[in-house]
Amino acid sequence: MGKGLSRSQVFFMTLTCILVVGNMYYNQPLLGILAREFGVTESKVSLIPAFTLIGYALGILLLVPLGDMIERRKLIQGSMTMAGLLAIALPFSPTLGVFCAVSCVMGFFNVSQSVLIPFAANLAKPEERGKVVGIVLSGILIGSLMARTLAGFIAQYFGWKTVFIFAGSVSLILSVVSQFVLPQSQPMFKGTYKDLMASTTVRLLSLSAE
Repeated sequence: MGKGLSRSQVFFMTLTCILVVGNMYYNQPLLGILAREFGVTESKVSLIPAFTLIGYALGILLLVPLGDMIERRKLIQGSMTMAGLLAIALPFSPTLGVFCAVSCVMGFFNVSQSVLIPFAANLAKPEERGKVVGIVLSGILIGSLMARTLAGFIAQYFGWKTVFIFAGSVSLILSVVSQFVLPQSQPMFKGTYKDLMASTTVRLLSLSAE
């Protein structure tokens, strides 16, 4: 049973989703600039968002289930820290291939927003669960829509490298602040990672069968 979340905690979760999910989409309005930066065609530079989303999909598959096995606040902090550091590293990529590789790994770790949804659901009071999850989930939708506009604005006035430095810095700051805002949670799964993935696979198969 959830003990409930304060308004400030729900607000922080929602704000985190808005800002962190943007890491997945900041590169999209910058593809033309990045094509010129690396001296490649626009078709080749389109690999950047593709690799980012591939990494994100792998992260949802392999990292998010860990929220049942380890303390969720630590998982959120760890994923935001890694994603933030990798985002800051992106502007220093010497080639398109390196940029794509770093983007893929960044996407893999950029799953804190996907951990926050079940985290909020577990902590919310039963009578407030639907409302709280809806509010936090709206952060992902808002962030995905806002990211492109924000990236374009920052790139226009401060340069494209600043976009990723800003994104990474925000993730690192949120990781630190979460230590003081988010409550701790007790892991629900006591088995090994292999058992966890097997259990997750069974649940996915049962859902697809329905």
